[in-house]
This record gives sequence, structure tokens and C-alpha cells, in this order.
Amino acid sequence: MYGLGLAVPFLIVGFGFTRALAVFKRIQRHYRAIQGAAGILLVAMGGLLLSGYLYLVNVYAQRGLRALGLDWWTSL
Repeated sequence: MYGLGLAVPFLIVGFGFTRALAVFKRIQRHYRAIQGAAGILLVAMGGLLLSGYLYLVNVYAQRGLRALGLDWWTSL
């Protein structure tokens, strides 16, 4: 009754899901390294926050993004 018109979106979603699973498996192989890097970043951010230097990093990051023309959020 519905024909192929209704099945096409489901096929597209199915192909997208299969591709997403393949990417996830690739990421899953490196999960321990990703988790370690995230932990190191978290500890570093905590150290910057406790020492008071996180503010300076933020200022320099904003200046760098402005120099690159990537300060689009200031016009919101």
C-alpha cells in the first residue's frame, strides 16, 4: 500500500546507523587512550583553576580566536 516511498527514509537511517557503528568501533579501539587524555586534560584544567591561571588562558584563547576571525559569539 505504501510502496517504496515510505521505505527509503528507513533505508537511509539504516545505512547511517551502520556507518555510525563502524566509526564507533574504530573509536572503541582507542578508548583507553581517549580516556587517559581526557583525564590528563581534566587534571590540568583543575590545576589551572586552583592556581588562578585559567582566567589568563581564557583571555589568551579569546584574543587568539579574535585574531583568526573566529569570534562569532561576540555578535550574538
